[in-house]
Amino acid sequence: MLRNNLDFKHNEKIIKKGLTKPPNYYRILGVIGQSEQPLNNNQIKENFKKVYGPSNKYRYEILKKLSPISEIVPDELLFIWEDLKILELPQLEEKCHKILQKTNQSFDFKIDNHLKENYIVLMDGRSRNVSNKWIIIQKNDKNSKNFNPYFEEDILIMIYDKLYNKSKCRMFPILTIKNKGKIKVYSKSYTSLERRQFLNTTTEKQISFHYIPGQISENILPRTHQLLKELMDMGESFSIDHDTYLQKWFSNQYGDSKNENLPNKEKSSNKKDDMKIIREKTDELNRIMGDREYFSYRLNFKGLLLFLILYGSLKKTEIDEIVFNKVLLNPSVVEIAPFLQYLNEFEKFGFKGKELIVTIAEELRNQLHLDIKNGTILLERVIERYYKEVEEYFKEYEKFFKSLQFVKHSVSQEDLENYHALQNKIKDYRKNMINILRDFSKRKEDFYSFMLSKPN
Repeated sequence: MLRNNLDFKHNEKIIKKGLTKPPNYYRILGVIGQSEQPLNNNQIKENFKKVYGPSNKYRYEILKKLSPISEIVPDELLFIWEDLKILELPQLEEKCHKILQKTNQSFDFKIDNHLKENYIVLMDGRSRNVSNKWIIIQKNDKNSKNFNPYFEEDILIMIYDKLYNKSKCRMFPILTIKNKGKIKVYSKSYTSLERRQFLNTTTEKQISFHYIPGQISENILPRTHQLLKELMDMGESFSIDHDTYLQKWFSNQYGDSKNENLPNKEKSSNKKDDMKIIREKTDELNRIMGDREYFSYRLNFKGLLLFLILYGSLKKTEIDEIVFNKVLLNPSVVEIAPFLQYLNEFEKFGFKGKELIVTIAEELRNQLHLDIKNGTILLERVIERYYKEVEEYFKEYEKFFKSLQFVKHSVSQEDLENYHALQNKIKDYRKNMINILRDFSKRKEDFYSFMLSKPN
């Protein structure tokens, strides 16, 4: 089963690349992980140079692998557009049935085939006018009258529902990849994206912007903000509700009302010109915001586990060891991995916490693909395992220390004070870990209660 899981295969590929020499993946993760603040590309380059010498020339590609964005993560192959267009009706019906299943749709459909005009309609009635549900699959060609400027994909899958005589249209998320002259259409799963990210990225500093028309000069704005201003001036919000705009576009293209008044040629021409301008500005903005030169990176919990897995298998230098210790003691890392609290203090009393966490990470290597938002599944498993070891070790340590107290002059006043300080830290640690685990249990209990309350 694991061999067929796309997320598992992706993570294994990352780990195998990380285990090759030189240990570039480990070192990039370490440079980012020892910083309390997110690092941009230039900061990563400079910090890498300070720690390891000349900057790694593969840095940019490694960052892309460790932090994929939605535009580059294909999920399941739905169809190949050029192959779909040449199918005979029986084969086309069979293929469309499979597409419906993969898009989580299930209804008896009739095909309205316009593939020669680059679109096809699957509907539950004899025509769109009398259908309550239909799906349009079309090529999003800029030269087509049906071109949708609000979406960048070459192929669109639009799911249309009619309820109480009102129409609603939504877009099925896909990713298109051109390969050897053909357009391959994949589903796009955002949970898969999260399961493949070992670094969190942010661009807040580049897009934080509040604009009031007429109150700010355009020539003093960075290009990203200029584009936002221009789009807002045209009446478009940067935070576009794609479903809303899709519905507007859909109503214009496939309006239900037979009495709908068509716009005159002049208005239609102006609208097309405006949409073209919006499209061009949006394309430029997307190019800028998708440029990783604007990204800042921070280690997430999966990234920490990958860092630990690589550490456990690599032949390490003294510098690698120093970076390892700095990462585990970094307050921002302790924030995402709270079980590391008091790590150094516990090690002073013989508890091998660093060795243990590397072992736990290696045990979870085949489970990285199970993770969900904020590392919930993996974090809970690590805390349960690590906390249990802490409790068992110091329970035995307490017995050992008390036995020494019965031996005259075996325990100094300093030893006794250190032991009492340790006990206070253990109590605080126990309280924090139990609260976290209790919260995990509460969320699961709420979820299961909700599932049981649903009708069969």
